[in-house]
Amino acid sequence: MRLPLNASQLAVLGWIRDGCPPESIPVPTYKQSANTLRDRGLIELDRRRGRWRAEIVDDGRYCLEHGAYPPDPSTIGRKATKAPSHLQDPAPDRRDTPSHPINDAPTPPPVGSPPARDASPGEVALATELRSPHPAVKAIIDDQGRLDVPKELRRRALLLLHSIVREAIRRGWTVESATRPSSDLATINAGHQPVGIRLKGPQKRVPHVKTAKEIADDKRWSHSWAPRYDYLPTDRLRLELRPGNYSGTNVEDSIRTQVERKLDQVFALIQKASDDQRKRETEWRRRQLEQAQAQQIAAERSARGQAYGTWVNSLDELHAAWQRYASLRQLLVDARSELRTVEDEARRESLTQFLAWAEVHLEIDHPLTAMNLPNGEPVLGDYQDWIWTQRKATPQNVWQAFTGGLQ
Repeated sequence: MRLPLNASQLAVLGWIRDGCPPESIPVPTYKQSANTLRDRGLIELDRRRGRWRAEIVDDGRYCLEHGAYPPDPSTIGRKATKAPSHLQDPAPDRRDTPSHPINDAPTPPPVGSPPARDASPGEVALATELRSPHPAVKAIIDDQGRLDVPKELRRRALLLLHSIVREAIRRGWTVESATRPSSDLATINAGHQPVGIRLKGPQKRVPHVKTAKEIADDKRWSHSWAPRYDYLPTDRLRLELRPGNYSGTNVEDSIRTQVERKLDQVFALIQKASDDQRKRETEWRRRQLEQAQAQQIAAERSARGQAYGTWVNSLDELHAAWQRYASLRQLLVDARSELRTVEDEARRESLTQFLAWAEVHLEIDHPLTAMNLPNGEPVLGDYQDWIWTQRKATPQNVWQAFTGGLQ
């Protein structure tokens, strides 16, 4: 058996029939009443993807026109029951009872007030009063000049800020106050990136209408100092999200939807800013690790290349010493063959003694005897490291070494 509708449910049913105009919400608990109307087969309700949409069906129109449920219950697919003669409870629920008579026109919300709504799963509950505000909100209440909105929108802006801060705290996020000269009213951090919250009143640009004085000045000076446009305040509200030094995002009133109905999008953007910053931090740590690994690899290759290079240097020294040894040895052979050409016997005797000493000296200073061998054992596999060490001094190769481009 379907229970009769109370006055609040009837008002919501008529409001849904009229297309759910946001400026004339009948009662704050309209969503709860809509759920009841849907369960009784009077409306169709769609809450997919974070949106809320309601449409009246034929049974609902019949109720509004006749004050009773349709006589044929098969239209709603339920067991036939005797419908009551009227739909209004004799004692309606006080929670759903509006402050105006049921036959009167719905009272629109005050100017500058947010649209009243209840919290459904996945939605953000809006505050209707500034009770127990966060210190960040309290600072703005005490200094409302920081709100860059018309005075008519200040209370709505404060309630909106209060709702955002309250929801952020419920999610376990960090909320901090912002002080002058910052344009931020508060900062919200979902974990990795503080996001500045700003509320502003967008202005409307209209062509400037010249005053009599400006017209007279134009005629007198043949030049106009009057502005081309005037910027007038509007009744709209814009919420700006500023994640640090990165570009921000604006969420603004549209013709049909106010910012308060876009808070799911606002919190998704704050969460995205945190996720993006976490990805940047992860990428930065990855690059730091890769750079440290590349530097370690470069140091190890350099050490192996330098060790191999000592053997190459010893070989070059042996080559130079051997050339000198071979040249001097041939010199002594040639000198002995020419001794007989020296006619002075004393001179020849002295030269013979000198050549004898030179031969002994060459044997003592033989390259294979006098050279200093490098320490350790040669590792033929380090040849490529030695070649890399020889060419890594160029700016390009040094950069490759420190960015992981090691070959």
